[in-house]
Amino acid sequence: MKMRFTPLLLAILVLCNMIGSLTAAEKKVVLVTGAQTTNLMLNRSEVRQLFLGGDITKNGIRIVAVINDKDPLLYEIFLQKIVFMSARTYERRLISHVLHKGGQRIPYASNLDSLEKSLTSNSGWVSFMWEQSAHSKPTITVIGELWHGSTD
Repeated sequence: MKMRFTPLLLAILVLCNMIGSLTAAEKKVVLVTGAQTTNLMLNRSEVRQLFLGGDITKNGIRIVAVINDKDPLLYEIFLQKIVFMSARTYERRLISHVLHKGGQRIPYASNLDSLEKSLTSNSGWVSFMWEQSAHSKPTITVIGELWHGSTD
């Protein structure tokens, strides 16, 4: 017996496909700063350099990285897709950089409120977070997309 696709059956299949797509929705990791910092643009190379302890000055403002380690999945994506290192290698690299070149360790923010306060009270400080979280914070400005993809 041949199966024929009726318009109703076809509509159900399309709807099921759309629902499946929604559950595997993409997430975005964005680069953020406080709303008071304007016209700040960093390319991927500069972002990587900054989060590896490098010094970057743009428009006369010294840029400072803040590591957002509140969400383990976000931090893992940051390590894999932005700095291209494991957590252990990244930590060693940061410590080595401070020991050999001096300076301060990159600050960590383990909750969104402290991260938001750091970014808004310090001009030129940047971090990364989920795009959805960034849009829920009115004092945070998205200055670039670092990664997008499915987290399933």
